[in-house]
Amino acid sequence: FCFFLQAGGLLFSFATSLLMRVPRTTRVTRGTPLSDLIDGWTYIRSTPPVRGLLLSALVPTALGMPYMALLPMFARDLGIGASGLGFLMTILGVGSIAGSVAFSLAGDFRAKGPVLLVSGGLFGISLLGLAAASGLLAALVTLFLAGATSAVYQATNNTLLQTMVPDAYRGRVMSAYIMIWGIMPLGTLPLGWAADFVGASFAVGIAGALVTAFSMFAAVGLSEVRRL
Repeated sequence: FCFFLQAGGLLFSFATSLLMRVPRTTRVTRGTPLSDLIDGWTYIRSTPPVRGLLLSALVPTALGMPYMALLPMFARDLGIGASGLGFLMTILGVGSIAGSVAFSLAGDFRAKGPVLLVSGGLFGISLLGLAAASGLLAALVTLFLAGATSAVYQATNNTLLQTMVPDAYRGRVMSAYIMIWGIMPLGTLPLGWAADFVGASFAVGIAGALVTAFSMFAAVGLSEVRRL
């Protein structure tokens, strides 16, 4: 039943996308697909804010987001079974919705760069909290925070990329951004391996520490992102 609901939601999104009327634009580039690809990566490499935003998306996505694959192990350790796992996933989704709604209600606010860095750091801290959670209530609170902070982080990053990149490069830059999400399963592999040896809590704690450390590094070392 849950899969039918998800399929219905995807069909609704597809239908609403068809209702959008986007004005036709003239193709700017006239090169081959390969030359366009090289040109896109050259633009990313030579534009520090875009390069910094993609790096800011890469690390938390590859190291932090795979924690969701270990939630069945948390449900087992908490002794709540399959129904409890569904509850954990529900709270995570509620947190994501709350973060997305809060971001949309904030409107076109300033200092998006600091918001990006702070929300990334809070996401890492929430993973550390989940790793330290010894009871169901603590796990639910930290999962809600993980969902909310990751939603704000992703929305801020996406918004900055969409608004700062010229039309001629937006498609190629966003393709690179989407590729980052394809890397997430590569982060799931070592995290799952670590969970087998040291337990899910310790593995998620390591992931949370790495995400938090990267956010601290980005706050100091990625001035091009901090100033956005």
